[in-house]
Amino acid sequence: MAKVPMAKVHGLEIRRAEAGDFEGLGALNNRLGFRLGPLPAPARNPDLYRHWLAAAQGTRLVAVQGSVIIGQAALTPPRQNVAGLVATLSIGVREDQRGQGVGGALLEALLAEADGPLSLDRIELTVFSDNHPALHLYKKFGFVLLQTRPEAVLRENRLCDVEDWIRMRL
Repeated sequence: MAKVPMAKVHGLEIRRAEAGDFEGLGALNNRLGFRLGPLPAPARNPDLYRHWLAAAQGTRLVAVQGSVIIGQAALTPPRQNVAGLVATLSIGVREDQRGQGVGGALLEALLAEADGPLSLDRIELTVFSDNHPALHLYKKFGFVLLQTRPEAVLRENRLCDVEDWIRMRL
């Protein structure tokens, strides 16, 4: 497997998720500000992430500052469809670290994999319509809006709009 480009900016390291990252991923995902999303998820046992990493398929990266995981990103295993070789992207950054380039560093590393060894034709993602920093980041990296789905997801007891975005390789 190809080496993921490393980012070492202001103490930030982007690297592949490793088996020993399960506790750090558990701590990240159990932060209330991080896990606000489709459902008000209860706190999860960090062992869940041990199993997630052991069964890891696709590309899974972490952003580490010092010894703390402050972000994660993943591409699902590529699948073939009419658009060619396609994967779904997910990304998340700790709420107190947003706006500091962590998401951009994770996305840049994932796209290097997508455009290089994975040779993906299309990357898909879904984002809340009111997540303006994420929308700006995706536009900056060449993603385009495919569709808006009004009131499609329940978040904090109210229906919210989500947007589906894609990035095609030309």
